[in-house]
Parts: sequence; structure tokens; C-alpha cells
Amino acid sequence: MFKIGIIGAGEIAQNHESEIAKLDDCKITAVCDIREDAAKAIAEKHGARVFTDYRDLLKTDVDIVYILTPPFLHKEMTIAAAEAGKHIFVEKPLALSYEDCVEIKAAVDKAGVKCQVGYIVGYNPAGDTARRLFKENKIGDLVVIWDKRMHSANILNSSLGTHKDWLTDKNKSGGHLLECMTHEVQWMLSIGGEVESVYANIQSANPNPNITADDNCWAILKFKNGGIGVLGTSWSCPINSMEKGILGTAGVIEISGRKVKMAKNDDEVQEVETVADTNMSKQAHFNKCIRENLKPFNSIDEAVYNIKVIIAMHKSSLNNEVVKL
Repeated sequence: MFKIGIIGAGEIAQNHESEIAKLDDCKITAVCDIREDAAKAIAEKHGARVFTDYRDLLKTDVDIVYILTPPFLHKEMTIAAAEAGKHIFVEKPLALSYEDCVEIKAAVDKAGVKCQVGYIVGYNPAGDTARRLFKENKIGDLVVIWDKRMHSANILNSSLGTHKDWLTDKNKSGGHLLECMTHEVQWMLSIGGEVESVYANIQSANPNPNITADDNCWAILKFKNGGIGVLGTSWSCPINSMEKGILGTAGVIEISGRKVKMAKNDDEVQEVETVADTNMSKQAHFNKCIRENLKPFNSIDEAVYNIKVIIAMHKSSLNNEVVKL
């Protein structure tokens, strides 16, 4: 029976807590948040101990820690957890800089603990199905991957003055691209592989001077296999929408909502049944990886590379240049 400690009792913690509660091979025994009432709200459901300092939680006998805090706290907490010998599930992004990610990976490797980052690749039926069809060579070699995700500005505006106001601060969240669209980058990398170069334009369209986080990004990725990736994102669009697709030399795969459609050249469009890579939740899968000594989906190696690519996008936008990786 794994003993689990949760660090950070905000909204995302509610999702993790509900999934952990469904499992019979683990139990939440400790919860930490600087807001004691937030920690108590989760802890009381499980008879868990309450902490307001994560370092005190790490002194307990928990086997796994879930680091569900804002991104600017990830480096310090993840390294401390590794040094304490705890297996670690840390929410995305791993950290705010590539250098910080490298330090985290070094600490995790030295400690010999498992670490999984909270991406959805491997657990998303539509995205996983599209990637799997491509990997099975259903549409030939890669020509282009596109991924457009548009959100309302209310995400930032409604966070001001709340416990989520870290989201509006670039120095705490990393901005829209790093904090949120890291999910989309992870999906694109899982298909295109290593990146040769990037060109990006990252902007802030929100007129509120108290919001420093970027909220729009358009980027082109050139993969080493010759394919192209096109990423478009916004936190200032009045209409929410998501579009993804993969064009190959022999056909196309398109994702619309939860549906996947595929058409080979000169063939009719067919809707494809969607199935995730695993029928387990992130939490159940991580437990299995620890128990059976397996490499988890969205491992720390993949998370470090993800941030390397995103930081290259920021550099490209800042200097208005193509950045080679």
C-alpha cells in the first residue's frame, strides 16, 4: 500500500485526489498547502495529516509525493522530494527554465526515484489514437502536424486577486505557452520526434497592466525527420476552439473534439474509434511503474526536452530569429 502525500491543495489537486481515492493500492496520508483550510479540505476526507510546510511533509513516511503547486515552486520542491527518497508526480511544466529542469533531472537520477510529469499523452483517447495511427504508418511519412488551441481571456482576468493570481505573473507561471500549451508541445513531440529548429512569435494581447504573462503564441517547428509542426495558441480569444491534425505523404488524420477522422489519399473519410494508450488513470499508471520498475509515460527526460523546445521558442520570439536546437 503506497502512502501518498499531496503538496499543493488547489483546483488541480481536487482532480488528482478524486482519482487516487479510486485506487486500492494507495492511500493519501498527508496533505500540504500554505492555506491550511485548503489542505484540511482534502485531508479530512482521508484521515490524512495536515501540513503548511512541504519540508515537514517530506519528513514523513510517504512513498509518493504529488507536487501540484504553481510552476515557480516546482524546482525547489521536486529536488527536495528526490533528496528525501520519494517517488514524484509533478504537474506540468517541470520548471520555468531548461537549466532548472536539468538540475531536477540530475537530482531525480541521483536519488534513483521514479518521476512522472502531468502531461496527458498516453491518457488521451483522441490524441493517442491519432499518434498511434501515424506510428503504424497509416498515412505515410510526416509532412506537417498542426495544433491550434484557443481560450478566453477570462482565464487570466478572473485569476487576478485570487489564490490563482500566480497564473497572471510570467515569473511564476511562465506564461501561456509554458504553463498551458506545454501539453500541445508534448503531443507534437510525441509524433514528430526531435526538433531541428523553431521560429515563434509570442505576444501579450491582454491590456491589463497587472497581467505580465504572455497569452498568444504562433510557432513553426522543423523536425529532424523533415516534417513541420505548426502551433497556434491564445488566451485572448472570445471563442474557445481546439483543432489538431497530422498530414502524411499518404493521407491525413484530423482531431475535432473527441473524434478522430482519417482519410488516405483518394479514399473516403472514415471516423476512427478512439482508445488511449492505457486504460489506466495517470495515478494508477504511476503506481504500476513504481511497483514493476517501468518507465512512466511523460518521463522526466521527455519533460526536460519539452521545456528545451519551449525556451527556444521564447528566444526565437525575443530575437526575431530561427533558433536551432
